[in-house]
Amino acid sequence: MDIQNSSEIERLSSTSCSNYMSSHINLLNDWALTSRPPVFINPVADKKLYSSFRSNIHTPLTSTISNPCILKTQTWVKFLLALEGRVPSYNMMTMLRRDPLKSYESQLYDLLVVPRAQFICVEIARFVGGCYGEGWRLNWLKDMGLRMFETVQTSRFTVFEKKEIENINEKKRIEEEAQRIITLNKEKEERVRKGEQLRECTTADEASSRRTVEEGVKVKIMNGIRKLKEEKFVVIDDVVPGEKCVEIEENCIKYFEEIGDRRVKSQREYRGDSVVFLNLFGASEIDVDAVKDVLANVGSCVDMPGILVPDKSQLALYDGTRPSDDGVRGYVKHLDNVGVVGEEGENFREITAIIYLNEFEGEEGVEGDEAEGGGELRCYGHTHELTVDVRPKRGRMVVFKSRELYHEVMEVRGWKRLAMSVWCLKDRRDEM
Repeated sequence: MDIQNSSEIERLSSTSCSNYMSSHINLLNDWALTSRPPVFINPVADKKLYSSFRSNIHTPLTSTISNPCILKTQTWVKFLLALEGRVPSYNMMTMLRRDPLKSYESQLYDLLVVPRAQFICVEIARFVGGCYGEGWRLNWLKDMGLRMFETVQTSRFTVFEKKEIENINEKKRIEEEAQRIITLNKEKEERVRKGEQLRECTTADEASSRRTVEEGVKVKIMNGIRKLKEEKFVVIDDVVPGEKCVEIEENCIKYFEEIGDRRVKSQREYRGDSVVFLNLFGASEIDVDAVKDVLANVGSCVDMPGILVPDKSQLALYDGTRPSDDGVRGYVKHLDNVGVVGEEGENFREITAIIYLNEFEGEEGVEGDEAEGGGELRCYGHTHELTVDVRPKRGRMVVFKSRELYHEVMEVRGWKRLAMSVWCLKDRRDEM
């Protein structure tokens, strides 16, 4: 695992990394211009690589890439050893800049020599964390203008260099695309600033008056949500009767069969659910009133002044019967809102509530990638080392703070997982 100062090893690894970085930077260039999310490595290997990465590397990504010492600790050795025999050809070295916004040459004596697997994992984590979203595309095009990147191999390092685009039509296309992205982002920022989502909400008290639940159920919800003061998430069972969930499940499955695939095309690399948004307070195409009643009352059970309940709720289906090569069948680790108020991606969500409409009733497989089951909500602790998997169960509700709990939906295999969600909002524009 030690990196020796061998010129031959350095030359060979530099060549390998040059090929990798060329394809990598081409993907990013393509993403900046076409809005197609980049897939950095083979999806099957990606799952194993990133899964091993997050199970062994628990420090926040910003700390990991800003502190060179972290990249040289036994933590990484443990991670790389975990990949042996599972992911091929990820033991090559590469040079990693401490500051990705500055050139390699300007940081020549401060570069990190790291195995390629580490570099790829950092890139995957950046992508999964939203670093290559619309905001990144905007900055990429705005800062670089008409100068894209190309990789150039020197005698010692493989570096990124800017290249001029000479073709007039290509320049025009890039200029138009850059302007389109700038306009879209300005419009999005303005909508957030004005709180467009907030206008589509009602107060918690008004919401609970428009939809009511039995007193016993409401007390159960209130007692459960109180625990959020000490816990990162709470699980409250039997908020909707099991027999009612069975009826709703049958109707929902038929409904999705009729309307077809509702996955978000631009997000299929990291989430696999078909979603529809239903009016929370009025009638919907499908009768899920028993679930709506509970979701509409979550806001009034939260001890948070100014909490708002949206007019829409989300119905989501993870179809684990789809072929494994037809996109992911879960949802990668994420937050439902940014951790710091006003950061890029702000959506005013404060509380997330999810109610499961069904559960896996077969025998959980214990071996093989295609063993049936899955669909658990994996909840991450403060260090990201401790995780708790919450299994879907009819009538079970999970509630957590949208800005604080990192979570993911584990791959659903061999069954169709149904759930309804609502995100309670709060106007915090005065803090932005």
